[in-house]
Amino acid sequence: MLTGEIRSQIDQIWNAFWSGGISNPLEVIEQITYLLFLKRLDEQEIAEELKANREKKPMQKRFFPEGKDSKKRSFQDYRWNRFKNTDPRDMYAVVSEHVFPWLRTLGGNGTTYSKHMEGARFTIPTPALLAKVVDMIDKVPMEDRDTKGDLYEYMLGKIASAGQNGQFRTPRHIIRLMVEMVEPKPTDIVCDPACGTCGFLVAVGESLRERHPEVMTNAKLRQHFHRDLFHGFDFDNTMLRIGSMNMLLHGVENPDVVYRDSLSQDHAGEDEKYTLVMANPPFAGSLDYESCAKDLQQVVKTKKTELLFLALFLRLLKPGGRAAVIVPDGVLFGSSNAHRSLRKMLIEDQKLDAVISLPGGVFRPYAGVSTAILLFTKTNSGGTDQVWFYDVEADGMSLDDKRTPLLSEDKLGAMPKTALTADEHAKNNLPDILARWRKRDGSERTRPRTAQSFCVPKAFYGSTAGGGTGIGTAFKITTSGTLTSLYSFCSQSGCPDGSYPEAGLIQVTNGVLYGTTASGGADNDGTAFSLAVGLGPFLETQPIVGRVGTAVKILGTNLTGATSVMFNGTAAVFKVVSSSLITTTVPTGASTGFVTVKAPGRNLKSNKQFRVKP
Repeated sequence: MLTGEIRSQIDQIWNAFWSGGISNPLEVIEQITYLLFLKRLDEQEIAEELKANREKKPMQKRFFPEGKDSKKRSFQDYRWNRFKNTDPRDMYAVVSEHVFPWLRTLGGNGTTYSKHMEGARFTIPTPALLAKVVDMIDKVPMEDRDTKGDLYEYMLGKIASAGQNGQFRTPRHIIRLMVEMVEPKPTDIVCDPACGTCGFLVAVGESLRERHPEVMTNAKLRQHFHRDLFHGFDFDNTMLRIGSMNMLLHGVENPDVVYRDSLSQDHAGEDEKYTLVMANPPFAGSLDYESCAKDLQQVVKTKKTELLFLALFLRLLKPGGRAAVIVPDGVLFGSSNAHRSLRKMLIEDQKLDAVISLPGGVFRPYAGVSTAILLFTKTNSGGTDQVWFYDVEADGMSLDDKRTPLLSEDKLGAMPKTALTADEHAKNNLPDILARWRKRDGSERTRPRTAQSFCVPKAFYGSTAGGGTGIGTAFKITTSGTLTSLYSFCSQSGCPDGSYPEAGLIQVTNGVLYGTTASGGADNDGTAFSLAVGLGPFLETQPIVGRVGTAVKILGTNLTGATSVMFNGTAAVFKVVSSSLITTTVPTGASTGFVTVKAPGRNLKSNKQFRVKP
């Protein structure tokens, strides 16, 4: 655990970098990463020396060569314990003129981090700053895996601006929530095809150490943990260096963190290789068809990166493999043929387990886009039955650019050390998500659609003109093949309820299904009927597209007493006309997303996204 003193030291070094002219947070972390790597090499060299002395044998492996370099400098001067005690000017000369040129030649020594050293650049501007950084790193108790891991995570948390191609860091508490939901196993083979700083892979490793201590005591599992369990792809060399160092400092010796353009390179050798995929890939828009991997185009014909990544996840997973991934809301509600095709594939051909809607501010200050967590299992044979939904309203942090904690540290995250009160739950939904997820096959199935979490049966509702105990039925059928008769018409003498129901059941805003029959009723001219099947109420907006200032009607039920109307989290001025109608206008600052109304005893959400035009 980081002490306040260590945090203060890091902050001072950070300020020194900025004062020295290095303002890019990634560059700051990269320079510190190189120095951490040098310290690590020296620690390994010392361990080999001690082993050789103990066994009275020559050293089997040297990390620093014997002899001198081309400039007549001893390679032993490259070692951390040597140069850290030298004059700042001499230290600067050794590191800039000797150590870094040598680092760029290390790619063939077999370790993951060394593979990414080819482009290493030394950009620390002054001897004084280098001496400060070296002194700070040397004071941190790096023999403690938790401390050095927390140190690196603290530095990564300082990345406060989006990188190119939509890169940004996923908050650690969201990652931990997702990891707890998929419950990694020691035998898993995990892949993040857009790994960045390797946050997901690190969290999987930490979870396995906590939940399955046998990964460190069983020789076979330990070998698998260090060599075969973790796989990450990225096409940014800086991210590869930072990510592989993050893994190293969290105690994973040789993860497979490699350069790969996940959407452009074909995936021969990677198909159906992994049992778990976890990712929050960059969704930068569209690629040219010529730039897209051909094997992904075979899954879904599209240029949209969010759909291509979903296709990639399906290619990478073994049958039976699980995925927990973050997607933009467009994946859930996009209307293109490609969007519909991929949703159908997830629901009909695979097993969609859960959709967790995240609030728009979770990724601030990087982006305000609305996103969701998808959890699914690759089956290639369907299996979607009950899909679990959770509408997250709070994650323990403010949803503005500052992302300030709303609770004390012991009450944050998905597994807080102190239990939350009902009022505190309103500020941090994550523990409730985890608790309710574990009840998804039980009590969650009976919760109404108006609740914060509920299950939706993947079902088709329809009617038959004959059959049943009378003349025609209304029915439900799930993807697992379960057929349920909801109602039999004309089961009483004279058919007062009607007979021969006509096709086309309609669901309206109160959640009830309505339809008509062709005959029966008082005059044998047919009837109108309703069926309450537990679908729950929703809102409908007219129109569903508009600009700021566009007049909008909101249709619903029991709207009297409404206290707020929000367009994707932006408050709107409104008027309650009746219990079923609210009038409003699209507010300034609104973005595409759901319209929500807070009314007494309920929170209602539109059945479709309202698209805000520029």
